[in-house]
Amino acid sequence: MERRWNEYANALESGTSDRVNDALDDVEGLDLDERARLFDVGFDELTALYEDASDGYVRQATVRFAERLVPGLATAFTTRETDTAQDRVDELTTQTDRLAEFLLEAITDDDGRVRKSAKRALNDVYRTYDALDDTNAIAAVARELEDLADESEGKIQADVLDAKQEAEFTQRTGYAHLLDDLSDDGRFDMEL
Repeated sequence: MERRWNEYANALESGTSDRVNDALDDVEGLDLDERARLFDVGFDELTALYEDASDGYVRQATVRFAERLVPGLATAFTTRETDTAQDRVDELTTQTDRLAEFLLEAITDDDGRVRKSAKRALNDVYRTYDALDDTNAIAAVARELEDLADESEGKIQADVLDAKQEAEFTQRTGYAHLLDDLSDDGRFDMEL
């Protein structure tokens, strides 16, 4: 796993779009257990890569990679469907918490591409928390975003406020309830 992580880190750090896209596609193709192991091996280094990068494209690539590395919603859905052990839920929650913390830094990046990727990834974080019935975590992220908006201005503030509105929307709509309504054949059970 260390070797695989090093290959990904080198691709991200290169800033070469073909190598970055190949790494993104590859990590997305890993099964959930492989991603979880890779998270343990490389997430700290990934955040350090973000912090050290002067190139906005490299920072954006790290955000996009982090989003794919933590397959939150897929894991939450799988966990709900199979009643997987609490350890799996705890692992997913820890990974999602760490991803959210990273994205709260990236949402204030000077580069608009990075902020856009962070906003998209935060939406996955909200949906994951919601699927885990953890509305308190969504509310905590929304409060953090409100604080960040107070400290920001211009386009950064606008992007932070957009991310906050998405968090609040998720709190109101409750995607987890939609998952509960899915029938075995993948269609929604609806009463007319």
